[in-house]
Amino acid sequence: MAALAAGLAAVPDDSVLVLAADLPRAEEAVAALRGIAALHPPVDGVCLADDAGRPQWLLGLYDAAALRRRVASLPDDGAGARFRDVVDGLDIAVVRPREAGLVDDVDTWEDLERARGAADRPAEEDDDGR
Repeated sequence: MAALAAGLAAVPDDSVLVLAADLPRAEEAVAALRGIAALHPPVDGVCLADDAGRPQWLLGLYDAAALRRRVASLPDDGAGARFRDVVDGLDIAVVRPREAGLVDDVDTWEDLERARGAADRPAEEDDDGR
């Protein structure tokens, strides 16, 4: 939370991308998130959900002013709070991406091996064999 509060104070942007550091497919997930955010009506933010439909709050694009207000409203400016506490009460669109596993993170050694294996696989061929 300290990093979030410091970041919000330092950036003048209207929107803020909040991204966990353990996402092997972060670039793809951010691209999907931006595309989804462009399709949604004005809300306080958009976050992606995992394959089970659970919000992944640390993979979202949020209205910076809404986050600033929420952080300021928490006791001790959010010290010790969870990000879930910050987004509680905000109008967040939670969307499951079309591609399975896009928001998978790396929490265990098995997750790391799975991510490495996926990264080592060749890209799927185009219809014309390229």
